[in-house]
Parts: sequence; structure tokens; C-alpha cells
Amino acid sequence: MSLSKPRGAARARSMVRWTHQWVDKVRHPRLERPRIVSQSIAADRDDHSPEAIRRRRGKDLRLLPVAAAVWIVVAVTVAWRSPWPAVTCAALSIVGWLMVRGADREERRRSLGRSVIASSVSASVVGLCAWWRIFLLDTTSSITALRIGQKLTITGEFPVAGTPKQLGEGRILIPIKLPDMGTVPLFVNAERARGTFAAHNLEDVQPGQLVDVAATVRWDDSVQFLPVVASATRTVEWDPEASPEGIWVLTAWLRAGLNWASDWWGGDMAGLIPGMVMGDISGQTPQVRHQFLATGLSHLTAVSGANVSIVVGTAMVMLSFFRCSPKWRVGAAMCALIGFVLLVGPEPSILRAAVMGGVGIVAVASARWSDVLAALNAAIIVLLLVAPGLAVQYAFVLSVVATAGIVALAPWLSLGILRRWTHYCADRWHRDPTKAEVLFIRFICVTIAADVVTAPVIVLMTGRVSLSALLANMLVSAAVAPVTVIGLLASPVGAFFASIGLPHYFAGIILAPAVPCAWWILSVADTLSSLPMLLTPGGFWWALLWAIVLITVIFSLKRLRLWRIWRWAWLIQAIILGCGVDVVKGGLDEQQITQWAPSHIDVSAKTVITVDDDDAARRVSASWMEDNDQPLDLIVVKSCGRAYGRPTITQEGIPVVYPCRDGTTLVGENVE
Repeated sequence: MSLSKPRGAARARSMVRWTHQWVDKVRHPRLERPRIVSQSIAADRDDHSPEAIRRRRGKDLRLLPVAAAVWIVVAVTVAWRSPWPAVTCAALSIVGWLMVRGADREERRRSLGRSVIASSVSASVVGLCAWWRIFLLDTTSSITALRIGQKLTITGEFPVAGTPKQLGEGRILIPIKLPDMGTVPLFVNAERARGTFAAHNLEDVQPGQLVDVAATVRWDDSVQFLPVVASATRTVEWDPEASPEGIWVLTAWLRAGLNWASDWWGGDMAGLIPGMVMGDISGQTPQVRHQFLATGLSHLTAVSGANVSIVVGTAMVMLSFFRCSPKWRVGAAMCALIGFVLLVGPEPSILRAAVMGGVGIVAVASARWSDVLAALNAAIIVLLLVAPGLAVQYAFVLSVVATAGIVALAPWLSLGILRRWTHYCADRWHRDPTKAEVLFIRFICVTIAADVVTAPVIVLMTGRVSLSALLANMLVSAAVAPVTVIGLLASPVGAFFASIGLPHYFAGIILAPAVPCAWWILSVADTLSSLPMLLTPGGFWWALLWAIVLITVIFSLKRLRLWRIWRWAWLIQAIILGCGVDVVKGGLDEQQITQWAPSHIDVSAKTVITVDDDDAARRVSASWMEDNDQPLDLIVVKSCGRAYGRPTITQEGIPVVYPCRDGTTLVGENVE
């Protein structure tokens, strides 16, 4: 009995303590089990956890100087077409060797020396490989003649090496494969894009088909691995019934299936879905293209690493839902990647995106998502070794910068937002954030990071900054994956249904789940395209200034307490931007949309010239003021073809009309 009292008192105290803990748990649930745990806390709990290992290692930046050196050397080698950049890097390796040998006990100096050796040796090897390929190309008879200023004329049938793209003023760019040269861009005017069958345009040609071309090939002064361009001198002939060659047969079959499924919906929907799945924008109207450019959504219809990430990620998430092993998930990701490449076609941009996606698969298989930056650096080195021309292409720069921004900036943004959202949910609703909320926040942070880091590159390319790009990408971020995945699955199904002759309304059933998402993307682009844009002079210095502005924004948000220091930086940047930046309207006016092709034009008492094609219109516009005193009021082009969908003027400001394309009727005394 003497021991029962202390035992009972201890039990009572235990019950009181448990009651207090239960009350605190009900009143303050965030104190019990916070969802957002810092890496330092996780590392302190377990010495063998990934956080602890990462803290001991530090950030894996070993390949960063190597990738940077390789990129710089290959870019300079392509620009100079000389081996001296690679030779200079080889000489720098001697400096690194001397640093390692002279630092017996200084570990930091030895580490720096080893980094210099690895970077210089890798850059010299990859640079010499790039120069050797350039040397073999420049020593051919065709390239030698072009480099001294001669023009070559080619005639015959050549295979199409990629998807045709429509450019400004109705021109079409189609990559063709020439012997002893490789892939050369062929520029074709719209009136020369008519095939053997008048109902088809050159935009309908499939990669792998043969086109009958007569063109002039000349040397281009731009910085490229193969700075050669071709211009068609007559109508491009091709047979739309001819089947492509090689692996393009399967690609054409899958493309036809997706086009068959999307054509049933008609309108802008039929042009958006193939563009988002396989980069085919031939079905988009010029108005929709302008809206996507004005809102920063044009990357959705350009196949990139984002498409690969969506396809691969969806395959792995689906198998994770069914609790499959990592081997099955990696295998499904590889199959999805191969299927995507077969659908879009083995073009260089697609293979670049596939390599980026393949690196992600390797990272998942090795369970080292913390090494994504190292995987990105390895992908840069491999891609520049295989395709040195990527070093001077804007598409490659955008892809690398966007991936690096997502890796470096998105985790910091999502961690800060999730911490505040966790506290808000606990104080307001006494709960933790749901998985859907966490996933949505991370989607938004990835979109913000990609848009922020790519803005300086866009300023360098175009000099324009869309004020609606960030908002538009945030609004459509959740709708991109369903359209891409459903469109990819609809390609083989649509091709099979079309081959067995099923009614066309089955196409509506195939793509029905993706239609609401596609409608939402079109609505966002249409609504936000009228917002203003910032117009800068462009170039390197303005891109650098824009990068400094974004860095200032990021550090201001991160160190908000030091606002007294940041205010002077903001003042200086605001003055510079105010002096050099103009605000322009982003979208087309209603009058421009509705009256770009008026039904009637009165040409009475006007100076009018009628020409056959766009080339003749350019020549007339350029030479008119030199040979005539009175101004030229209008140029009429007689060629037929697909309408451009916008007002057309020459560089000298002379309006151009296309009666056959736009249905415009000329009335007055000067009508022929």
C-alpha cells in the first residue's frame, strides 16, 4: 500500500500531461507535425539521410566549370572556325598542373588546380573535335566555292530533313539534306510552295519526303556550324501521296493520326493540339500565333525539354500509382521517350530534348535528384560533343537556362511559399496543406523560375518583354500536361482508327478530355494578348541590364530587411529603364483584325504597280524611289496561296495587297 500512492500520483500527473498535449494538438496542430522540415533539421535527425550526405558534400558543382569551359570553347571555335581556342585551353592545363604540383599541403590550391586541369583538358578535347568536323566540312569543294563569294545552283530531288515552318510575309522555311553539306535551310516564297496538286501547300510536306527543288545556295555571315542558306528560284514540286523514307514512315503515320483526330474539332483547336504535341503549327492562324507570341506562350508549340519532362513524368507517376518497382518505372519512361521521338521525328531539336529527358531518367534511376545540376552539366558536354552547332543556337541557350533556373530558383521559391502556406492553413483551418495544394504551388514556382531566368535571353533575341508572360504561363501551367499526354496517346489510336475506316466522330471521343484544357489555353492567350509589352533596343548590354534587374528583385525579396541599400539600386535601374524602354501595345487592334483584308479597295487616282510574287514586290519597293519622283501608293501581288492573316507592308512602308489570297476586289480607273 505504501507504493501505490506514488504510483497513482505519477499516473495522475501522466494523465494531466497527456491532456495538456492533446489540447495543444487540437488548438495548434502545426506544432505537432510540420510538413515543411528544413534540410538542417532532417540532417541532424539521421547522419545517413540524403540531407546529411548533401550537407557534408556541399553542392555538387564539379562539372559546372567543365561545362562552362566546353561551351565557351566550342562557341568560339564555331564562330572563328579555327583550332586556336582548343589549343589555348590545352596550354592552360599546364598551368593547372603547375598549381597542383606546387601546392603540397594547400588543399584548396590543389583542388583549384585539378579543376583547371579538368576544365581545360575537356574543353580542348571537345573543341578539337568540333574544329575537325568544321575542317572536314570547309575543305569540300562546295563550301570552298561558297566561302570565296560564289553562288551555287542546285536542281533535283532532295529529302526533307525536318518540319516546314512558316515565316513572316508568307515565306516558308524547309530544311533539306544536300550531299556533302548536310541539312540546309531552304527559304521558299508562298507562291512557290505550291505542289504538284494545287490543293496542297509546302507546309503539308512530311519529313522524309522528296521535293523537286531548283535553288541558289549562298554563304551566310551568321554564326552557325553550317552558315549556308538556299533560296528557291522556282515552284517547289512534290507529290503528297509519296511515302517518306526510313523511320519517317512511322512518324508520318503517327502525325496523320493526330491530325485526323484534331481536324474533327476544327477551328483554332485543330491547330493548337498538334502544335503542343509535335510542334506542328501549320494549322494555326496568324492571329493565334501573334497572341501566343504576345503572351509568351509560343514555347508551348515548340518541342523542347518541357514536352519530354511532361511525357516521361506522366509515365513514371502512373506506374508509381500502381506501386510498380523502380525498374518498371524507368522502363516505362524510356518507352514513353522513344514513342515521343518517333511521333515528333528525329530532328536535332528533338534529339536535344530527348537527351535532356534521358539525363532525368538516369537521375531518377540512381535516386539522386540532388544531382540534377551535375546531370545538366553532363548533358551540355555530351550534346556539344555530338552536335557542336548547338553552342551558338538560341534554342539551346533557352533550354539550358530554363533548366538551370528551375533547379536553382524553383526550390527556394517553393520552400518559402510552402512555409507561409503551412502556417496559414494551420492558423485558419487547423490543418496541413494537401498534396494537391503542394503540387500546385510547385507547378507555379517552376513556371515563375523558368520565365524569370529566360527573360534576359528573350531580350537579347527580340528586345521585347511581355508583361503578361508570367501571368499567362501561371494560368495555363496546369492545362499543358493533359493536352500533351492525351494528344500523344491519341496519335496511334487515331492512326489506327483512320486506317480501318472508322467514322470521323470517333476522333471527338479520342481528344475530348483535352479539349477543355486547350480551350482554356486559347482563351488565356486571347484575353492577355492585348496587354502592353516593353520594347527595348535589345542586344547584349540590355540583356545584361535585364539580368541585373532580375537579380536585384530576387535578392530584394530574400533580404528585404536591407531595403535601405536596395533602394539606390532600384533608383538607378529605374532611371536607365525609363530612358530606354518604350511601352507598346501587345495585341492587334480590332480594326487591324477585322480590316486587314478589306473587301474592296478604290485605287482611283493612286499609283499602283502589279507584280507576280513577293520577290518582285520587294524589288519594286526598293527601286521605286530611286527611279521615280512620285510616291508609290500600292503594290498588288497576283500570286495565290494561303492568306497571311495580317496587313502586309514593305520595308519602305508601301502597302501590299493580295486579291487572290484575301478575296480583295480592286475598283477604280487603274484596275487592269
